[in-house]
Amino acid sequence: MKKTLILLLLFTQIKTVQAQAEMQFSPKIDSLISTITKNAKNDSFKVAALNNLGSAYLEISEFDKAIETIEKTIAIAKKINYKRGLAIAYNNFGIVYDYKSDYIKSLDFHNQSLKLRKELGDQKGISASYGNMAIVYEYLGKLPEALKCHYDALTIDEKLGDKNGIGIINVNMASVYMQQKKMKESEECLLKAKRLFTEIKAAPGLAYAESGLGTIALLQKKLPEAVEHTRNAKKMFSDLGSIADVAACQVSLAQIYMAQKNYKGAEVELNGALTISNQTGDRRGASMTYLGLANLYSLSKGPAKAKPAIDSAIAIAKSIQCVQCLKDHYNSYAQIDSTAQNFRGAFFNLKLFIRYNDSLISEENTKKSSQAKLQYDFDRKAIADSLKNAEIKIKDELKHEQEIQQQKIYSYGAVLGFILMLVIAGISYRAFKLKQKTSLIIEQQKNIVEEKQKEIIDSIQYATRIQQGLFPTDKYIEKTLERLKNQK
Repeated sequence: MKKTLILLLLFTQIKTVQAQAEMQFSPKIDSLISTITKNAKNDSFKVAALNNLGSAYLEISEFDKAIETIEKTIAIAKKINYKRGLAIAYNNFGIVYDYKSDYIKSLDFHNQSLKLRKELGDQKGISASYGNMAIVYEYLGKLPEALKCHYDALTIDEKLGDKNGIGIINVNMASVYMQQKKMKESEECLLKAKRLFTEIKAAPGLAYAESGLGTIALLQKKLPEAVEHTRNAKKMFSDLGSIADVAACQVSLAQIYMAQKNYKGAEVELNGALTISNQTGDRRGASMTYLGLANLYSLSKGPAKAKPAIDSAIAIAKSIQCVQCLKDHYNSYAQIDSTAQNFRGAFFNLKLFIRYNDSLISEENTKKSSQAKLQYDFDRKAIADSLKNAEIKIKDELKHEQEIQQQKIYSYGAVLGFILMLVIAGISYRAFKLKQKTSLIIEQQKNIVEEKQKEIIDSIQYATRIQQGLFPTDKYIEKTLERLKNQK
């Protein structure tokens, strides 16, 4: 993520104690770089280590040392043709020059990083590049381009399910919506980001969301809420050691103190922020801090004291081509001239404010921004439809496959049934043939038995006839008995 929202009101605060702590931490990084440079081989590990150390310098706003480290990284990555490491180094360079307010050079390095990441198919890297480019476009006043990059990044992070990335994009989109005076959309983005960061316990993201909500509260004149959110953000950034963001919170607190007419407290915060911006080389931060001082002096010390501060703010803003800065600066300049009754100067500066403001919220830019949102919604719906269609297709394919499997089961069942039928038929046929054979044997045996039986019967009958031939007949016996009887 980079700095918070772009408006002066969105700058957070800082403690000089923290800056001292960071300066004590820097020698440790120097020692690590010296060790790695001397002892590590020129390989992908060394590139990764130097990239991480370069990022560490960025975190503590040691931009010159970050540049030196990144240059070494790029030289080694090119020598060994390590594209992934080179893409990260270019991205870090883009962030460095963003912080140093050299936006053209920043965009150039981010584009180089994006090109390499696309070649590598590094989706998370592509999303990061789009997000960083969006911030630069916002500083340059190209809000439609900024939103387009944010939506491109958001599409990727939603596909990846990266909650931290989604939260970061929502914080940065809130800044763009605020520039377009779309406070409702801005607040919705910040609240969504806060929910996500709270869920995943991401302290840096939560700090940015708190800072943005503090600005929204200030714009809505809810000063107690603004103080609470901004102080929460300041403490979080202080704990994280991010002095540039602490300085931004300090400027935001100064704005709140001015609204509360606590001019002394506001001056302390602004002077501390200016010290940090000059120390880190953050020209944009210095420009916005001078603007805060100009507004403060206009309220507390008069227009004459305020003019040198606003002149310094405008000079720096022009040197870095920061459209948002110039818009706010000329608006304040017009108010200072009006207070000094320099109505000609007030009219001239008001015209410049309107010109820069119109460049941010013109009908054409608003239309382009709406188109970016519509394109995102369309792409999201298209993705959802595509996923739905893919799901339906998968279901149809599964159903078709199940039908094919079922048909195969039926076919295999039929074949098995046919084979089983053949087996049963074979067994039945064999049983039938065996039965036929058995019946034939039985019939033959029956015939033999019947023949034997006939022979036996014939023998018996023959024997009977013989016996009958040997014994007298009944008639003869009766006659004999009758005759014997008569003789008595």
